[in-house]
Amino acid sequence: ILKDMYETFAADLESATQAEATSNTNFEAFIAEKTAQLKAMEEEKAQKEGEKADAEQQLADTQAIYDDTAAQKEADIVFFDETKAACQAKHDAWTLRSSLRDEEIEGMAKALEILTSDEARELFASAIKAGKETGMDSRDTGRDIAPSLIQLDGAPAAKAFAALRAGARKSHSYRLAALAMEVKSSKVGHFEK
Repeated sequence: ILKDMYETFAADLESATQAEATSNTNFEAFIAEKTAQLKAMEEEKAQKEGEKADAEQQLADTQAIYDDTAAQKEADIVFFDETKAACQAKHDAWTLRSSLRDEEIEGMAKALEILTSDEARELFASAIKAGKETGMDSRDTGRDIAPSLIQLDGAPAAKAFAALRAGARKSHSYRLAALAMEVKSSKVGHFEK
């Protein structure tokens, strides 16, 4: 009986040892697998945390760019509104000036039409007396001649030259003398330029 018991115990011990060894091998494999998974997950966690930090930095940069763009947009809108108002004011001023200029041109055309009409010519012919249209002063001729509204060519320039020349001689100024020569040699007045 003891021998059977011994053999039974020995067989049970061997099967238990075998089962324990198998379980231990399975456990070690399981632990190795879980350790590898833990290491992979920790690496993935570190990678995800890095990506999260990069994403947060990118979000902050993008938000700053957005805020700057929004501020620039508001400034551009204000500038556009001011420019539009200034353009409208210039347009209104130009429209007013154009209409006033058109009225002025129309008035000048009407005045020319009146002044060049046959009735006006007859009136001018009857109003101007012979010998009175030269504009000569009575001191020049000794006769009583009425002044004329017609300027003779060179008369104002000659007077200006004489005055400048006299001033240059009196003050001994080369600048006045040069200005006098410029006045004498000029062919047109400032209205003809």
